[in-house]
Amino acid sequence: MRRRFTVIQKSCGWTGVYIKMSERAGTVQTEALFDKATDLQKKYKNYYCKEKGIRRTHIMGAVAIAALYMPLSEMIGKDDAVDLIAEAMTSASVAKNRKIGRLPPSVFMKIAGLITGIIFSEKAGFKRKWHCNTNHEKRYDLITFPYVETFDKLGCKEVCTAVCIQDDISFGNMKNDVIFERKGTLGRGDKCCDFCFRIKSNDRSDMKAGIEMGLFKKYVSQTRKPEGFLGKMMLNGMNNGHAKMADWGMSYLKDISPKNIAELGCGGGRNAGELMKRFPDSHLTAVDYSSLSVEKAAEYNKSTVDAGRCTVQQGDVSALDLEKEHYDLATAFETVYFWKNLVNCFEQVAGILKTGGTFMIVNESDGTDKASLGFEKIIEGMKCYTAQEIGTALKKAGFSEVRVFHHRKKPWIVVIARK
Repeated sequence: MRRRFTVIQKSCGWTGVYIKMSERAGTVQTEALFDKATDLQKKYKNYYCKEKGIRRTHIMGAVAIAALYMPLSEMIGKDDAVDLIAEAMTSASVAKNRKIGRLPPSVFMKIAGLITGIIFSEKAGFKRKWHCNTNHEKRYDLITFPYVETFDKLGCKEVCTAVCIQDDISFGNMKNDVIFERKGTLGRGDKCCDFCFRIKSNDRSDMKAGIEMGLFKKYVSQTRKPEGFLGKMMLNGMNNGHAKMADWGMSYLKDISPKNIAELGCGGGRNAGELMKRFPDSHLTAVDYSSLSVEKAAEYNKSTVDAGRCTVQQGDVSALDLEKEHYDLATAFETVYFWKNLVNCFEQVAGILKTGGTFMIVNESDGTDKASLGFEKIIEGMKCYTAQEIGTALKKAGFSEVRVFHHRKKPWIVVIARK
């Protein structure tokens, strides 16, 4: 990457957007985009140059986001620009969630009280109303918010949703028995940004509420069938976050030259594109249950779709509407977790493959790692299968040769079967 970004720019998603846009539009257009963003950031310096302390930091952050959003929205549209900036900021929020989730509940509540009094103070530009401030619960509303005010002055209030989602991801579903609850935000058009942190009690109803509350659950549940704003974020995250694992899996596709490929559960389309690069003489059919995934995958692979090398369509793996015994290779990256009746789905895959065809499954979870098993309790319909369970189902579905490969350090697995 050619550019160097400031700490403020990095925290506001500039690095992630630069990488994504370089892949999407090329280096020349991306450089031009960031030249405009940098110029705008300098132009809007007067919004914070006379401010001091934390208020200055808040406004500098809002200006950095707005300066990037404006030329980006002109290039790819407002909705996609908001989604891309939100996704670029999400990785830091997930890391924050993991870090603060390790704090003991009593320590977290003390820190939350102290930080709230500093970061969200009137000096920092906030108007705050407390409802509860005890050792077991912190509940307050933010009536005014420097980010919202700055975005409003700059005429881009819609980008505030990219900031709002970060709180939900940062504080949602923490592993330290602290529950985060929220009903609305200023950026989404509500009267205030409400915050509620409370220590989970032993009451079962509280435990259930703690699991179900917050957008974190809604966000991670988008892995099953991406829809709406959160679905767009998830698809962008899938393309970037699973890239290393997917490439590791593809490295096991040796000594084959498939002419026809079926990419099942294609998500945002990144892996379909990589498969076509690896096999330049192939035609690929990408299939997904989600209409939003179909839209995003087609957009991601627009050049190959236009060239006739790629077809993207909506479909259900439990009843595949694809030509029988036509494909040399079928792939499934991070998707069999949601396939109901695994043997039936594998029989469907076997039906579209030629004799001797290859079916490759790549999973981030080997069905035993605690982190992934924890998501089974959050995401409806998710099942983390072990390599043995997958292998048994494949053989019942009619596949003969089944090979399993494990990553040396991570719980990633590749399962390759022959028809």
